[in-house]
Amino acid sequence: MFLTNIAVSPLNQEVFMISPTELVVVSTVPYDHRGNVSAYMVGVNMSTGSETALATLPFFEANNLYWVPQLREFFDVEAEGSELDIAQQWSEDPGGTFSLHSSVGFDSGVLINWVNGLGYNATTGEIAFSAGGTSFGGADIINTYVLKLTSGALTNRSETTYRVSGESGWISNDYFSGQQYAYTGDWMMGIFHGNTQYLFDPWTGATERSNEAFTNLGSVTVCNGGCYLGQDASGVGTVIDFHASAEIGDPFYRIVVAESE
Repeated sequence: MFLTNIAVSPLNQEVFMISPTELVVVSTVPYDHRGNVSAYMVGVNMSTGSETALATLPFFEANNLYWVPQLREFFDVEAEGSELDIAQQWSEDPGGTFSLHSSVGFDSGVLINWVNGLGYNATTGEIAFSAGGTSFGGADIINTYVLKLTSGALTNRSETTYRVSGESGWISNDYFSGQQYAYTGDWMMGIFHGNTQYLFDPWTGATERSNEAFTNLGSVTVCNGGCYLGQDASGVGTVIDFHASAEIGDPFYRIVVAESE
């Protein structure tokens, strides 16, 4: 609707819609001499076209920054191939800018290169995400982390870590497979392993088998990601499938859920 003064970033850039009229554009600035990456957060008012500087993030990689609308907060997870990994919580100020609320290190034991998505549990006051990368020995290591919000502030006290894969290979099905921010119930998409799709509850550590291979998008038997991979199911054992996509022309209001056996 409006042309902006925000330059295209050659490194990383992402846009969030935080209200019907407010966009937040996050753009990486060039590396400094220490190899760190920072980013500018700019607000765009879609009613007036005005732009406002909101914050400067010390690190940012597209798809590793998550907006949680229930809290009006961003969660930024560092994933730059470092063992000193950090999760930060940025809270919206009364004037609409953002300030650092909490910054915590989490015990990864892995050179984290990616984070898929993040979940928030309003009842227990926790966030969950999976992260992975390569160890010094060359193994593909994946962990699922659950961090608490104590009095509204992110903390690594009572941190829960589920080891999914490690130096010896596959360990468990405790994999949080959310994409971007996941507004979900107890069950979340888990891993596709041993020709079986699992659901995972990071808040309790429980896993369930699903009756469909929802995340096996590489197989033509499940439409190769080009159609709905399941159908509506009822009961407590259901979960929205964030990996599913729709054919052009399908009703936009349909959602996909997986049903546990």
